[in-house]
Amino acid sequence: MNNICIIDKSLSNEECDLLINEFSPKLQESLKAPWNYSFYDTPLDNKILQKLAYNIIEIYKKKYPEVNYTHEKWSMKKFRFKVFEPGDYYDILHSEQSSKNARILSILIYLSDHNCGTEFYDGTMVKSVKGRSLIFPAFWTHAHKGQPCPDKKRRFILSAYATLDGEI
Repeated sequence: MNNICIIDKSLSNEECDLLINEFSPKLQESLKAPWNYSFYDTPLDNKILQKLAYNIIEIYKKKYPEVNYTHEKWSMKKFRFKVFEPGDYYDILHSEQSSKNARILSILIYLSDHNCGTEFYDGTMVKSVKGRSLIFPAFWTHAHKGQPCPDKKRRFILSAYATLDGEI
């Protein structure tokens, strides 16, 4: 599928573990269905996340320079740290397009390995690999959903959006 960027080893195993240990105690239970995860919204004041955000956005812009041809400047302000308990996953096909925020890019960073991943409408599947970043347009053209982990492991993911107003 066009404009999907997979960046392996965007975080080291040690960095993934540090983020999991830092953010896990700050989790909030999500109350809105169909979310099947707990989360914590973190600003980009963490040095690991600052470096990660800069590096992966620069890689995406080099691979797909047309992303810079928006009428307004876009940016990324925070990550959402998500934890899916064994058996839980986001099983609804969806896009990240929003009328509230002009989302340009959707960003997923897998903090743990799993025998599953993110599945796109066209059948493209990106496996969840610890330290892997996945960046793609936030539009209906890239509708996607999670897959169940057959090994029933707890899953850790960072998600973010690049938006025109810089918010989620």
